[in-house]
Order: sequence, then C-alpha cells, then structure tokens
Amino acid sequence: MQKRLFLFPFLTFLTLSSAFGQIVGSEEEKKVDKTEEKKEDGIVDRANRQDLREIDSVTQVYFNTNWSNTFRTLTPNGELFGKELGKRSDETSANFWSYSVGIRNALSDHFQIEVGLGFMRNGEKYSFEGTDTSYSYTTTYRYITMPIVAYYTYGKDIKFLAGAGIMPQLFMSELKEINFVTTNNTKGKDEIKTKSGTAQHASFMSSALFRVGVQLNYSRYWSIYFMPEYRIQLTSTYGKNSAYIHKANAIGFNLGLTYQL
Repeated sequence: MQKRLFLFPFLTFLTLSSAFGQIVGSEEEKKVDKTEEKKEDGIVDRANRQDLREIDSVTQVYFNTNWSNTFRTLTPNGELFGKELGKRSDETSANFWSYSVGIRNALSDHFQIEVGLGFMRNGEKYSFEGTDTSYSYTTTYRYITMPIVAYYTYGKDIKFLAGAGIMPQLFMSELKEINFVTTNNTKGKDEIKTKSGTAQHASFMSSALFRVGVQLNYSRYWSIYFMPEYRIQLTSTYGKNSAYIHKANAIGFNLGLTYQL
C-alpha cells in the first residue's frame, strides 16, 4: 500500500512533464512554421512585385545607331568675306554612321521626352576624273551632340512614334581625306585635319530633328526600334569671318535598343 502511494505522485509527475513537453514542442513547431511562412511569403511577395513590374515603365535607357546620307547648302558669306564656290559647287553627298545613348521619360500615356549624348558625323565629297589624272576628297565633320526630342506615341507592344526636337552640337574636328593620281600614274594620299578652337569653324551649332518610326517590345524589358530621320542644320559650320556659310542636312534612319528601368 505504501509502495502504491509512493508511485502515484511519481507517475503523475511523469505524465504532467510529458504533456507539458508536448505543448511546448507544438508551440515551438508553430513558431517555426510561422517563421518559415513569413520567409516564404516575403520571397513570394518580392517575386510578385518583380513580376508585376510593368512593361511600359516611366523611364527607358536607349542605345542608338544612326545612318545618314548627308549633304549641305553652301553659299558665299556676304560681300566682305564671301568667295565664289568654284569646284566646291560640284561636291556631292556622303554617307556616315553616328552613335548615341540616352534616356526617354514618359510624361503621359502618349508623350515622351528624350535626352541623349552622342557622337555624330556628317560631310560631303568631291570627285574629278580626267583622261590620265584623277582627284577626289571626302570631308568629314565630327561633333559631340545632345539631342533633345519630344515624341507622341501610340500603342503598347507595338508602339508608333513621331517626334521633333533640337540637337546642340559641339564641334570637334574636320578631316579632309584626299586621293589623287598624276599624269605619270603616280598615286597619292593626303590628309588635312582641323581641330576645334580655330576661327575657321564655329564652336557651337544646332540642328532640328524630325523622326517617325515604330518600336517593338520583344521581351519584358527590352525593345527594338526603327525610326527614319530628317535633320536640318540651323547655324553655319564655319566661323563668322569664313568665306562660306555651310549648313549640313541629312536624311537617314535610327536603329536601336531600349531597356525599361
């Protein structure tokens, strides 16, 4: 009888300890499960936020290449400095590639503004063929540019764009590459390079831009575009006291990529 009385409290203690341990264990498991759920929810939420990122974000970065057939207007610079055009009246157009990068920002559903930084080239060429001689040259003008263009846009996955803008130009250099063949069939080459900082060229000038084209979204964040362009130089390439007023014009196209930020 005494042994039973002694074992009863002992068994009771073991039973309560086991029950308490199960309660504590289940509570700890619940805490672990909740922590894991929170972590998983956080991962899912972040993934959802990324998935919900819209294709037409407010800002795009663009990478642009431009091919243009460039030509010019050339007139004598008044009675004081002007000279006759001579053989320069026979100059013809020349083709050049240019490059730029920049940002487009959406102002509304149908309007965007573009600001970029680029390297641009334009120029002209001349060629003469005689019976036993020849003479030709290509003149290339190089600029640092900052195109600023406003666009009207329509569409989403396939977007149509029409824009106009202004492009300030910082003159870098003029390169004249000459090729000739003499009467005794001697071939030769020559180069004449003029850098910025001389009175022969204006340091700054500007052009007007007109573009129309299409942009295609081929992935969630990347798109490709094709935009023909017409460009008119508004101010002269040469300095105020130069013999000629030179304004370069161009017709070509832009081909590039955009990335949604």
